[in-house]
Amino acid sequence: MEKLSNEMLRNKYIAQHINDINKLFDARLNRAGYDFLLQLEDMAHKKAEYWCDFSYTDEEREEYEQYILSLICDVLDIDAHDSIFFNSDPRGFALKIKDDFVRESKSNIYRDLGGYGIFAPDFAYLKHPITRDEVQV
Repeated sequence: MEKLSNEMLRNKYIAQHINDINKLFDARLNRAGYDFLLQLEDMAHKKAEYWCDFSYTDEEREEYEQYILSLICDVLDIDAHDSIFFNSDPRGFALKIKDDFVRESKSNIYRDLGGYGIFAPDFAYLKHPITRDEVQV
């Protein structure tokens, strides 16, 4: 059996995640679209952090959420979907899929500890392997 490098394994996980999203939403997501979702996740997460430190109006929040959700639907090439939501808690992922929808669809999509589907996991733990030289004794 061939041993996969971390980068090869990360690409495999991303390809599987793209397939899971496409099945779940009958979407047309590709790798370029996934990379865009990663950027959206980063933007949305930074906004959630910002909102923890500064005040905002409900209108401002709703407007931003609708903007992000519309971009997700555009990249997936789907109409609006009730199961897609913006999580404003900055301790986790910002772009999520409702847990009951994931459970009912019997999807094996990447999830957080609460069972919510995650739109754009970066599989960061596979980006940088720890080598012997980096371990301090």
